[in-house]
Amino acid sequence: MHNDSLNKWTLRFNEADVEAQYRAHFAESADRQWSGRETLPATKTAEKYEIEESSTQYRYSGVFIDMLVAGLLLILCSTIVFLSTLYSFFFIFYFIFASIIIFLTIAFIGVPLLKRRTFFPCSNLWAPRHSIGMVMILLPVGVALCIAPLCNENALPESMCITPELLSRRILFSYLCLVALFAHCNFSQLCAWPKTLQAMIVGITFVVLTYICQHRLADVVAGEAYTDRVVDNVQISTHTCNESIPKWVYGEFGSPIFISEICLDVFLAVVLVAFLNYQFEAAFRMSFFGDVQARRDTEKMQVVRDQADWLLTNIIPQNAVESLKCSTKYSENHSMTAVLFATITNWNEMYEETFEGGREFLRVLNEIIGDFDELLDRPEFSQVEKIKTIGPTYMAASGLNPEKRKMAAHPYDHLYQLIEFALGLQQQLSFFNQDLLNFEFVCKIGFNIGPVTAGVIGTTKLYYDIWGDTVNIASRMYSTGVLNRIQVSQRTRDLLCDRYDFEYRDHIEVKGIDGGMDTYLLVGRKGEPPINFSSSPAH
Repeated sequence: MHNDSLNKWTLRFNEADVEAQYRAHFAESADRQWSGRETLPATKTAEKYEIEESSTQYRYSGVFIDMLVAGLLLILCSTIVFLSTLYSFFFIFYFIFASIIIFLTIAFIGVPLLKRRTFFPCSNLWAPRHSIGMVMILLPVGVALCIAPLCNENALPESMCITPELLSRRILFSYLCLVALFAHCNFSQLCAWPKTLQAMIVGITFVVLTYICQHRLADVVAGEAYTDRVVDNVQISTHTCNESIPKWVYGEFGSPIFISEICLDVFLAVVLVAFLNYQFEAAFRMSFFGDVQARRDTEKMQVVRDQADWLLTNIIPQNAVESLKCSTKYSENHSMTAVLFATITNWNEMYEETFEGGREFLRVLNEIIGDFDELLDRPEFSQVEKIKTIGPTYMAASGLNPEKRKMAAHPYDHLYQLIEFALGLQQQLSFFNQDLLNFEFVCKIGFNIGPVTAGVIGTTKLYYDIWGDTVNIASRMYSTGVLNRIQVSQRTRDLLCDRYDFEYRDHIEVKGIDGGMDTYLLVGRKGEPPINFSSSPAH
């Protein structure tokens, strides 16, 4: 899995940014834990936060356990030395010093990790974390060095005999060194190669000290302790040992201290430590890389989902989309809904299909409709919904979202928004005309208020629309309207007359309405001059 993501020798990620993330992720996770519990990000759900929290808690528990293991190893090695009575004052001093290091590390770094607190934030960074871990791994090595046998004449008793106590010290030293070697498998979240290199140094030190001890014993046996010494042709009488030399002193095959066997044991121990450290780090890095890949895939999926939602909400209003997530069908009745139709009446005068197949003129129409759509992004038109465009005709409505209507400061706020949106359409078209030469687009706008039915039709290519007499009358208002004016029905005028001025136009026949109806033209906002966006005469 992910064979190409890691360098097989250095265990570094081939992607530099992933390597940087891996080195920083522990400290960053800790920072999020310490600050994130007070202020949970708005973009992160509580469930996702709990999952991430449990993951980081697992990592912190592992570090805390590693510290406890380091402390237990120190106590175990020191207890064995105390029981052997082979210790010295220097060892006691070292034990106290090492115990203080363990206690302070657990108290000020380990325990705060579990409690989501920190005394030293820098301790979670890459270099300090490795330095602290390497020092704690080395503590058993110090215990072994404190009892390392000197194996020289000064270390022998007054009888100058090589006693079994020296053998016990050498064997104990060997065991402690092996324990110190295997202690380098602890702190599995640290890099493999530094721990392996340190284990090699410990192993080499152990072999070298053992060899030096063996060589010194050979010198003692050869003539220093078991014979009189001669200095400047003068024989000096010393205490000599009359006992037989123990066989283990020679370090031959079968001896508890067989140098070749020790070298092999140390070599195999270092290889095992290196292998385990390699596997541990590779596993941690692969786990992290899996998380990175999962986050990347999640981000890609989120982008695709956002794009799909964006496309869907540009076809269907958001409240209808939420309803469709729970049901495959959607229809809803709305009262007091405002409907608007705006059409560019002289579009056909410009459009010529013979010129590039009409593509250039469609580009112009797209720019106009795009300018109209930009108005929908304004907060003052938050309740306005674009329904559709039919050629040069633009249809919009307001009051189709019950939740937004409930939150509005005024019950007619959505009605006022759509009438202001109609004025905005006229203004946008006026701005567009300023860039045209020898031509001016004119539009008619029809506006009506009443009940409508909104719904989504289809199962594959979904289509959102509104129906009802209110829609039909709004359509008649624009089709029988006046150029560059907004025509409304009498009921609409009665609902909006508290904020807008209207002038009576005429009694016109409207299809579907017996006896016709009175219509009015919007003059402007109350207390303001009349609105005029064109010099074209009224029809």
